[in-house]
Amino acid sequence: MSSAKANLASWEKRLLAFALDSTALFFVLAVFVATGEHFHLDSMYVAAAILVVFMAYHSTVLLLPNFSFGRTVAGISVVSVRGIGDITHMQAFLRPFIRIVFFVIFLFISVGFKQNWLIALPFVIEVALIAHTPWRQSVADLLASTVVVITPQPQPHRAPAVPMYSATDAEFGPPPRQRDH
Repeated sequence: MSSAKANLASWEKRLLAFALDSTALFFVLAVFVATGEHFHLDSMYVAAAILVVFMAYHSTVLLLPNFSFGRTVAGISVVSVRGIGDITHMQAFLRPFIRIVFFVIFLFISVGFKQNWLIALPFVIEVALIAHTPWRQSVADLLASTVVVITPQPQPHRAPAVPMYSATDAEFGPPPRQRDH
């Protein structure tokens, strides 16, 4: 299985994918916040809507890999470590859910200790795990049994063993002229 480690996505590619997906998601969430303020909605409703959108987006892009702009640009994919390749619906739900729970735990800790810098700790822990663990797994990857790999490049078609043209193939136009000997 050590040969599989060569296909693991680097932390730089994962960070690029995260940044691109987060930027797109940020604009959607900004609309939710602006809409909530416009209609004078309770901030708890807006926060709940943001969590639902985050979960829906990240679960969807895990099940539909080409839907994720960030992962497509970075050339990476999320697969199951259970040897089945594509991730299951449960893994697609668990991975973003674990990230939310991890963030909320540190949010409560930072509020409880009145240390705002603690809110950045989940991000630092995730990057440190991705950069320094053998399988480059984050907390969410470890608990959801997933790993992020480099998406294989499309394989070009191999040349046929024999010429594809024959003298009787009308679709290629008139047959080549035969040389007179």
